[in-house]
Amino acid sequence: MNITTVIAAKLLAEFGISSKIENMSYCQNSDGKTVLRLDVEARPPLVLKLFDSASRGWETTERQCVFIEHLRRNGIPTPEHYSRGGEYCLERNVLGNRVFVTLEDFCGETPERLDEVLARSAGELMARIHRISFRDNFKIGKVCESRAAAGFKAAYERFVRLAKLAEESQIKSVRYPHRLCKKPELFGEIIDIYKRRIAALDDIGGRLPHGAVHGDYTLDNFTLGQGAYVGRLTLFGFDSAGDDMLLSDMLLAGLSLAYDSPVDEGTDRRSLFAAFLDGYRSVCPLTHDEKVAACELFPAYNALSLSRVANTPDSLEEIMLSGDNCDRADTKLEEIYSLITADARQLFASELFGKG
Repeated sequence: MNITTVIAAKLLAEFGISSKIENMSYCQNSDGKTVLRLDVEARPPLVLKLFDSASRGWETTERQCVFIEHLRRNGIPTPEHYSRGGEYCLERNVLGNRVFVTLEDFCGETPERLDEVLARSAGELMARIHRISFRDNFKIGKVCESRAAAGFKAAYERFVRLAKLAEESQIKSVRYPHRLCKKPELFGEIIDIYKRRIAALDDIGGRLPHGAVHGDYTLDNFTLGQGAYVGRLTLFGFDSAGDDMLLSDMLLAGLSLAYDSPVDEGTDRRSLFAAFLDGYRSVCPLTHDEKVAACELFPAYNALSLSRVANTPDSLEEIMLSGDNCDRADTKLEEIYSLITADARQLFASELFGKG
């Protein structure tokens, strides 16, 4: 949407703010969402968001804002949201479009890279959010469709597709002048192990803690704060918030942060996840059932991460579809097999199962 400063000023006035807009810049203007940073006279910057009503419900958007304010009032560093008449989400007609409008404080610039200190702080912050969410039985009212969970789902689907291609390539043809790998049977073994590990939730999933979660726990949504939050890890961008199993949210978000975030050269990404996990458990120790479930879920999530299966030069998909390095594809496949068969008990539950 092509929002002018005149339109933005009128929307600010809806929230009772009459300050002059000195500068306006777009942070996002796609996928049914327009996000504007507004530098206004005599006050800190603001962030104005306009959501296409066709892409989401008013109740969900309002409930997400209520969740943010509930967290903020319980000590979580997150930007204040403004309201009118007791509502944070205003339904308005802008340029002939029915939109939902929200307004919040701008909370600073995002960090460029992840390191162990930041990873541990991110784990601690997530644990504090989970604790409040579970303690207060807070629910958004919709299932969370997090970026990390979507990536894991996409990775599994692409892995299944690669399994089919690998099998087809064993018979030489015009389409497959070379085999894509020499050990296609490993695909079937990995898929079987994945299904068995995920099935562990069938027995205890209902006993694991659930609650409202952020839904897009990435470096893009962190800042080191400003104003009252200066120097403190601050979280924003709750537009994907929903309800989920807290353990699954922690594992997927932690792996995505550790393995997908920009890092300094030479950084051991395993140490980043370990720091995240240590930070989380320092605030929220895992329950007995969570430890048991984590021993099954972590190897599956870790082995079939999106960056390992696709989308990177070193991924299984890129290696296989280059069609000229069968041995390298087998090596990558063996790496995935090793990860999905790994024993995670020492990481999550050595005291339950023993270290041997």
